[in-house]
Amino acid sequence: MTDLQAIINAVREARLILQEYLEPGSSNAEDTVEQLREILDVCELKDAIERLERCVNGLRLANDCSSFTKA
Repeated sequence: MTDLQAIINAVREARLILQEYLEPGSSNAEDTVEQLREILDVCELKDAIERLERCVNGLRLANDCSSFTKA
């Protein structure tokens, strides 16, 4: 999975969790926060975001972003 795919997947999962929380009769806030932490607070995702940020910053100079295609 590429870094970009990992980031997109995490955002999609987080949106689903928030969507479920906003539904009437949903789970409590603590459970929701814990679920979000399980998805968003992982080293692999943090690393992917950092690599993507470096690439985006580098694009301004090199106009190439092949470095973030593989995790």
